[in-house]
Amino acid sequence: MASHAAITHIDESMLEPLALGCGMLGASGGGSVQNGLLAAQQAIRTHGPVRIVQLSDLDDDALVMPCASLGAPLVADEILGDGDEGGRLVQLVTERERRAPAALMPSEIGGINGLLPVTWAARTGLPLADADGMGRAFSRMVQVTMELAGVALGPCHITDHRGHSTTLQHHEHDWLERAALAIASASGGLVST
Repeated sequence: MASHAAITHIDESMLEPLALGCGMLGASGGGSVQNGLLAAQQAIRTHGPVRIVQLSDLDDDALVMPCASLGAPLVADEILGDGDEGGRLVQLVTERERRAPAALMPSEIGGINGLLPVTWAARTGLPLADADGMGRAFSRMVQVTMELAGVALGPCHITDHRGHSTTLQHHEHDWLERAALAIASASGGLVST
């Protein structure tokens, strides 16, 4: 059996096939893949290709930051964000954990959330882990593989398109998700986590 070399970066030529895959895994949900594609194209044109890392290449105690948008996907057609959401989230994580993330990772690969982490990785200069938490798009934060493994959902860092940011910490994941959705509603229907 022939072995395939792992992808080491994402450049602009790879974005349309990635967007097609994200659309398929979104199964008609997960937000506008077109908006995510445009944002990722712009970020890579401005900041260069995104480096891809394998989880096995990271230290066992490396901090990997799952990230996504949360709220009403159709709102993303009207609220495009300012592009710095990923940078604000990295700053919140760094301040809370007293160390920077080693890599970003899509919380889910379906829909726009498969592309936003590419945008944020390009803009922050952080690598993107070749992994995701769901294998497709799902409607709930708790529907991730990490939940099955007992990994805490919080702290949950949240920012919106206006630069408002907060951190939620709670041991009950359902409560944390309800609070995050309330913040999304107060922010116009969409936030980044």
